[in-house]
Amino acid sequence: MDRLASLMKNKKGFDDLNDRLSSAYPAIQDKLRNIADEDFGRNPAKDAKDLGNLKTMKADLIGQERKLKDLVAAGDRLSSGLTDAGLQNEAKEVRDTVDDHKEKHKTLLEDIQDKEDKLDSAVAQQQNVMSRLDGVVDLLEQAETVLNSRLPISLNKDKLAQQLQDQRLMNADLGSNKALLERLSGEAHDVSGAEEKLADLIDRIDDLERKADNRTKELEDVFGGISDFENKTSDIDYWLNESIMSLKNKPKGVTAKAMKAKVDALYKEKQDREDEMDGLREGCKRLMDDDRVTDEYAMKECMGDVESKWHDLTELLVQQVSLEVRCIYL
Repeated sequence: MDRLASLMKNKKGFDDLNDRLSSAYPAIQDKLRNIADEDFGRNPAKDAKDLGNLKTMKADLIGQERKLKDLVAAGDRLSSGLTDAGLQNEAKEVRDTVDDHKEKHKTLLEDIQDKEDKLDSAVAQQQNVMSRLDGVVDLLEQAETVLNSRLPISLNKDKLAQQLQDQRLMNADLGSNKALLERLSGEAHDVSGAEEKLADLIDRIDDLERKADNRTKELEDVFGGISDFENKTSDIDYWLNESIMSLKNKPKGVTAKAMKAKVDALYKEKQDREDEMDGLREGCKRLMDDDRVTDEYAMKECMGDVESKWHDLTELLVQQVSLEVRCIYL
């Protein structure tokens, strides 16, 4: 029964993520089709609008990465559960769905980047090389300010997801501007001061990419820790809720012997889960004690809710045992 409940819970989560991505990717694809390559370089105002739309699409697609990662994790859990239940065909369908979304995401990102590169190339022919380099300088200065400030990493998962999206967007901008510098290097030979400025910018962007990669790894490390903690918390929270409800809502006509057996079984299972609870406490403390983080309240609230239910179950079990003792002496 517990396996079926877990399977249904995993399927619900997987279906919800699948539905969201199934509507998100076609919407981005439709917007991308409206930007025609053959129009690039003909109208500066339209080029600027198209470039802005491409960046918005890229940000939107990058924003879907969190859902895609969650879908992959949910798919792994659901596929494993279906396989254990002997439903190999259904498990394969889940894996195929995940692979399909991953391929769509990869293709869309490549298509957006391809159009962005072509548009950048066309715009480069319209604008002065030095003014293009000045634009790169502005972006690098903004990136340096953000990366050097090393803002604390939020333990609030929604805030952290936004931090990750902003960082990935910065990474994409750095990559696009590095490609732009490489293209401009072929046009800088006859422009006074351009080669020296170009060399300096390439050195700066290389350094920023290293810092950005390190920052991304830090954010993903904390995000992964929170996700792991939430998955483990969700499992024990589900068990606690079921256990508490089974003690509070006793079926009519249940015998004292049957009730004693249930209490003994729950007491034994609770003892078996002591290590699991200790692991949650240690995981929560490890995340909160990390010098890089802020918004520790998010972990406190999550852990506090589980601790409260753990205490409630303990109290209920003690009450049941006390009731059994009184019944013996009556």
